[in-house]
Amino acid sequence: MTIQSVGKLFLALTVAALVATACSKDEPKEKGSGEADGVSVLVGSCPSCKMSLGDKTGSTYPALWEKDDAIAVYDCESTSLLGTATLKSGAGENIGRFELSSPIAPGKRIKIVYPADASFSIPAEQFQDDSGKSHLETLAESGEIICEGGPELAFSLSHLSAVVKVDVSSTEFADMKLKSVLLYRAGGELAEGSDHVRLNFRSIRSLSTAQSAVFTAKANETPQDYYLAVTMAKGNKTVTIPLKYQGKTLMAGQLNLISVDGLKTSDNAVPWYNPECTRYIPEGAWCYGPANCLVVGTAANSGGTFDVRACGDFLGVIKYAREPKQLQLRLGDMVTPGNAGMWTVDGTAPKKKAFVALSNYAPDIRLAKVPQSGKQSVAGLFNLTDANQNVIWAFLIWATEPAGVNLPQTGVRIMDRNLGGSGSSAATETEQRGNLYQWGRPFPFGQTTGSATSTTAAQVLDANVRVADYNQSALKANYIACIPDGAASNDWMQTDEHKNDLWGNPYADANSAGGPKSIFDPCPQGWKVASAAAMNEVFRNATWNATANMYCYPNTSVTWPVTCFLNGKTSAQGGSTKGLYFTDNPWDTGMGLHFEYNRGEDDHPKSFQGTWRSNACAVRCMVDPDSNDAEGLPDAGPDAPYKTFTNPVISSVLPDPTIWKVGNEFRITGTGLGTAFSSKNMVSWPLAPSLPLDATELALCKAYGSQLWAPDVTVVGGKYMMYVTCYNSATNSSIVALQSEDGRSFRFAGLITSYSTNGNIKDTIDPEVVADPQTGKLWLFFGSTGRIHRVELNASGTALAQGATFTPVAGLDISQNPSRSKVYEGAYLHWHDGYWYLFASAGLYSNYTYKIVVGRSATVV
Repeated sequence: MTIQSVGKLFLALTVAALVATACSKDEPKEKGSGEADGVSVLVGSCPSCKMSLGDKTGSTYPALWEKDDAIAVYDCESTSLLGTATLKSGAGENIGRFELSSPIAPGKRIKIVYPADASFSIPAEQFQDDSGKSHLETLAESGEIICEGGPELAFSLSHLSAVVKVDVSSTEFADMKLKSVLLYRAGGELAEGSDHVRLNFRSIRSLSTAQSAVFTAKANETPQDYYLAVTMAKGNKTVTIPLKYQGKTLMAGQLNLISVDGLKTSDNAVPWYNPECTRYIPEGAWCYGPANCLVVGTAANSGGTFDVRACGDFLGVIKYAREPKQLQLRLGDMVTPGNAGMWTVDGTAPKKKAFVALSNYAPDIRLAKVPQSGKQSVAGLFNLTDANQNVIWAFLIWATEPAGVNLPQTGVRIMDRNLGGSGSSAATETEQRGNLYQWGRPFPFGQTTGSATSTTAAQVLDANVRVADYNQSALKANYIACIPDGAASNDWMQTDEHKNDLWGNPYADANSAGGPKSIFDPCPQGWKVASAAAMNEVFRNATWNATANMYCYPNTSVTWPVTCFLNGKTSAQGGSTKGLYFTDNPWDTGMGLHFEYNRGEDDHPKSFQGTWRSNACAVRCMVDPDSNDAEGLPDAGPDAPYKTFTNPVISSVLPDPTIWKVGNEFRITGTGLGTAFSSKNMVSWPLAPSLPLDATELALCKAYGSQLWAPDVTVVGGKYMMYVTCYNSATNSSIVALQSEDGRSFRFAGLITSYSTNGNIKDTIDPEVVADPQTGKLWLFFGSTGRIHRVELNASGTALAQGATFTPVAGLDISQNPSRSKVYEGAYLHWHDGYWYLFASAGLYSNYTYKIVVGRSATVV
C-alpha cells in the first residue's frame, strides 16, 4: 500500500449503493445465448478494503483495487464458502469486476469477504520495502446481500482494520536511520493473538528527511493507552525512543495518523528505560546497565555512578522487565572472604545480603578501602531487584587493574587474569580463579576461593531452574541450574531462545574482530568472552610450568589456573586439579566450547572440546574491538581503507582438510570430523552450526576403524559424497563412503575398500575421488605405504566398480621401501588444459624430507 498524499486525519468511508438491477423484482428475461441462472458477475466498490490509496479528492482518499485481488463469497445461512473470484478488470480503479466460475442462485443470502484467503489474519510483524510500499494485511467484508436475480450483483465492502500511518521527523537524530516502529497496547490485541504490531523497514531510511511508516492493526474505537517506540540506528549504536499516547482510538476504515515531530531523547516516556544500548541485542532481548561487569580501580574511593536502567528491545522491557528499585550486596568480596566492608552504595556501606533503596537509576558505587595487604583485587556481587526484592539482574563490581597480552599467532589481546580474579602475580592461586559462569548466562556465581560448594553458588535441582527465558534465569541469579541425571538435555535453558550467540557472535573471524558482543557477555566494557580461535591458540601452545604448577602462555607471566568447577549434572567439583575455560563459540547445539586441562595426572593432558551448558566454568576475556553494526552492515565509505587478511585462514588444528560448496556457503572439515567450519567469503571461517556426522553415522564409520582420517568431499550424480579413511593399524585400514543430499548432514553409504578387499595393499588412506570428463568414469586414488593407487568406482560412487583392479600410479612398492621412509600419500588431482595434475605428499612426515610433489598425465588411467 502506498500513500501518495496525506491531508486530514481520517480516510472517509463511502458506501456505494447497490445496482438496482442486481436485486430486481422484475420478471426474469428469457435467457439469451451463454446466460445462466443466477449471479455470475460481482461488481464491487472498495472504499475501505486493501488497496492503494489514490490522490485525495476533497477529504476522501479513494481506494483502488489492485491486480490479482480476490474475494470470497459465503452463504449466510450455512456459512459455507460458495466460491472465490479474482479481479478481472478495474485494477487501479475504485470499481472492480469479478467473475464467478459458478453462478449464485437467486434468493441466496450471501456475504463477501476480502481477502479471499480464509486463513487471513493481521500479522504482528509487518514490512515496508525499499520503495516505501507497505505490504498491508487488511480485512474487509460486506453486509448481507440477497441475490434476487440478474447476472450481475453490486457490492460494497467495509474495512474492519485500522490503517496506521506514523510520520517521524527529528533534528537530534537527523544523522541516524529509521529501523522500525512498534505500536503496543497492554492487554489489547493489535494483531492476531498479539498485543503489538511492529513495522520493519527492509532498507533502513535516513532521518535527514521526514520518514513515514504505514501498517495495519485491529481497530479499537474505545480510547486506550498505547506505547509507540521508534528505533533508529547508526554504526554500532541503536536508539529506541518510547512515547506514550493516552486515550487514543484506532478507527476502522480510517487512516489513523500519528505525527512524531522533532523526536528527541527527552521524549522518552519510560524513565527507567535507556534508549541507547551499544551491545548486540538478540531479537526480543533486554538487559540492565552498560555491562554485566563493572571495573573500578583498586584505590580507596574508586568507582562512580552506574546506569542500571533497562535497555534493549523495548517490547520485551515494557512487557516483562521490571523497574529497578533496590540493590542487594550479595557478596562483598568474591576473591578473598577476609576483605569485608569493601563497598558503599550512595554513601552507605551495606552488609552482606542487605538491600539499598535506589534514589535514582544511577547509584554511586565505590570501593571503600584498598584490598588487604598482598591482595590483588576485590570483586563484589550485586543483585538488582524490583520493589518486592525479586532479583531482575546481577552485576559483578570488580576492583582490579587488568592488562592485555597479545597472543602471538592470532594477534588477539587477551586479559592477563580470569574474570573476577586477581592478576597472575597474586599471592595464591585461589585468588586467580575468578568467578564461574554457565554458558551464555549473564549471571556470575559466587564461590569461596577454596571450594565450589559454597552456599552462595548453590546448585539447584529444582526443575523450575531450567528456565524458558533469561528473565526467569535472573530470578535465580545466585544459583547454578543443575540438571538431574537422565535429563533429555544438558542445557540450562530449555527453549529455542537459547541461541548460539548469547555470549556474542560465534561467526567472527580468527581475531573475532567482526563479532558483536552480546548483552549476555559477562566481561566488562572493552572486553568480551575469548573466541574459540584465541583459546585454541592457548590450547595448542600453553606449556606446563612446574614452578607455578599450572599452564602458561604466551609467557611465564600469563598463567591459566585451575578453577572451581560446578558440574551442571550431578555434583560440585573442587578446584584442585581441573582448569576449565569457556569460549564464546558453541561446540554444537547442546554444548559450549571450552579449553580444559587436568594437572592431577602425570602428563597434565589438555583438551579443547564441548561441555554441558549446564556446567559452570571460568572465563578469560579478550579485547572487544566494538565492531557491532546495529544496521547489520559496515559503514564503509569510498575512502575506507582496504581490509587485509593474514594467515592462518583457520587458527584451529585441522589436518587433512576438505572443502566443498553448499549453495553460497563453503564448508571445511578434516581428520576426526569433530570440527567443521563454514564461510561465505572464503576469508572468515567460523565454526559451522552443525557437524557432518551425527553419533549414529559416526558409529557406523568407526566399526571399520576407530580413527577417521582425511575426508574428501565431491559431488557424484547430484549428491554429495564424502570418502573417509577408517584407520586401525598399518595392516587394517578401510575407506568408507558417506552420502548427503544437502551437503550438511551425511549418512553412511557403505564400505569402499579394505585390507581384505584391495589386494592386501597396506595403509589404505587419504581418499581422493575424481570423475574423468572424457569417459564419465569415477576413480578413487588413495595413498598407502610408499605408493598412490587408483581403482574405479561404480556410477553412484558407493562401491568399487564390478571387476575393478588396483593400479599403482606413483611411489615405491613396500619391497622397495621396507623402512617406509619414502611415503607417498595425500593425493590430490586437478584437470587443467588437457592434463591431469597429481599432487601428493612425499618423504617422511617426521623429518625435513617431507614435501609436496606433482606430476602430470594426459589421461587419468
